[in-house]
Parts: sequence; structure tokens; C-alpha cells
Amino acid sequence: MQDKNYLLTTVHTRYLKGIAILFVLVSHIGNYSGKTWFTPLGGIGVSIFLFCSGFGLMSSYKKKGLSRFWIKKIYAVYIPFVIIETVAACFLRVNIRDYFLDILLLKTLNPYEWYMQYIVICYLIFFFVCRFFHNKTARYSIWGTFSVASFVICGNLQGEQCLSFLGGIYAAEHINTLKSYNKKKKIVIGFSLFVIAILFLLLKQTEFLRQQSHYIVTLLNLLIKSSAMLGTVFVTDSFRRIKMFRFLGGISYFLYLIHAHLMWIIAQNLTENYLINIAVFTAVSVILSWMFDRLMKKIKEKGKNDDTQGISFKQ
Repeated sequence: MQDKNYLLTTVHTRYLKGIAILFVLVSHIGNYSGKTWFTPLGGIGVSIFLFCSGFGLMSSYKKKGLSRFWIKKIYAVYIPFVIIETVAACFLRVNIRDYFLDILLLKTLNPYEWYMQYIVICYLIFFFVCRFFHNKTARYSIWGTFSVASFVICGNLQGEQCLSFLGGIYAAEHINTLKSYNKKKKIVIGFSLFVIAILFLLLKQTEFLRQQSHYIVTLLNLLIKSSAMLGTVFVTDSFRRIKMFRFLGGISYFLYLIHAHLMWIIAQNLTENYLINIAVFTAVSVILSWMFDRLMKKIKEKGKNDDTQGISFKQ
């Protein structure tokens, strides 16, 4: 029997992250194929990541408030980022100035780190709003203003993602309503959103719209990515048997960071065969991400054991 409470649980969001990172990898790999068929998948994957992040933060806030907010983010997000960037900087022989600018997110070593800059801003605004504003209208006014600013002021990558993080926050605050939907309703909503995304994608291909302003094109991308992302959320609540997505979801953050520094395998045509390059790139990226995930878990476990021993000693 379908468990309607599965929607957006920890297991489901991990599954979603697995799909998201696969979309990102396929998109980035596809960029070197000479075709643009897979380009939209990258934005959809990032949209899923941002949605899950906003949902996770608000769900945690509802249970625990802002307790240890920055400690958790520094350990789970920033420290892995610094370690991976440090290793990459050594191999790339980056000068010390550019290295520090990179780990401070003021200058990036690769074009995919825009996501890190954007998500940290999302964290800062989320913390600020939850810390100093308790009125729901005021909170959503500020979050909404940030979304509009992302669309108007930032580049097209940030603009087309301006509603994803906020969407996750909103979903977390209305999770009981979402969980009340039966299987049929979720599937209908999910596939309807996919149809909407496809229609906007087809509309975007017209010569007339391609010649429009940056804002029109970004708006179309926003509608495509947001619709496809939400469709994925609803549909995967009913179809969740592919174990690969759970595995990839568990290492998705590390895989995002690591794969960015290994794209040269494909870009520089390492083996002089596109398919072999893809196989090497994918295998190395996944293996290194899995190893790094294991390392971080051991460090975390050791820290817990040390804390436990410290408490016992004091007692």
C-alpha cells in the first residue's frame, strides 16, 4: 500500500537529490556533445537542490528553531567545500590570493560554483528573517523581495532559480496539506506540471521569443525549471524503486563539488573518445565522492564518540 506520508520525508528528499545530481551531470556532460538537448536538465537539477534545501531548513526550524544553525552548515556544507577546493587548488597550482578568494566565495575556480555563492546567500537571508521576524507576512515579504531581486539583478542562472528555495520553504509550512493528497492526485499534478514545462520549453524555441529581452527568456526558463521540478517532487512520491537515486542522493553534494573539477576529462578529450571520457569522468567522480562521504561520516562519528567520552568522564 502506498504510504502517503512518504512525500518529502528524509528518504524522499534524498531520492530527489539523487535525481537532481544525475540531471546536473547529464547536462554538463551533454554540453560537450555539440547538442543542447540536455541543457534544461541542469537547471531542473539545481532547482530540485534549492527546493530541498529550503524545505529542509524550514522543516528543521519548525522542530528545533535556529539551534546550532551555523555549526551545522559549517560542518555539512562549508568544511567539505573548503577541503575539496583546497585539494583542487593544489592540483591546479592556484596562487594563494585566488585560493582564499575562492574559499571565501568571492571568486570561483570553476563556473559551477555560482551555486555555492547563491545557496550561502539563501542561508544568510533565511537565518536573518527567522531570527528577527516572527510575523509570517513580514517573512514572506522579505523572502519574496529576495526572489524578485535575484530575478532582476542577478544573472540568468540565479534568475531562473529565484523561486526554488522559497518554494521549499512554502512546502515545509504546508506539508500536512501536501501529504493529504492521495496517490492519484499527486500523479495528476506531477504529470500536469511536466506538460506545462514541455509547453513552455517548446514556446521558448520559437524565433520570436528567442529574440526577446534577457528577462523574457529568463522568465521562460524559470517557468520551465520550476514546473519540471515540482512535477518531479510529486511524481517521485509514487515511483521510487530505483536504488541508484538513493545512493547518488547520499553523495550528491560532494559529487556536485568534485565533478566540477573533473570536467576537464571531457573538455580536454583525455582519451580521445567521447564515450570513454564520459565513463572515466563518471567513475572517478562517483568513486571520489563516495570515498569523501565515507571520510566525513567517520569524522562525524569520531566527534560523537569523543563527545560521549567527554560527558562520561565529567560525570
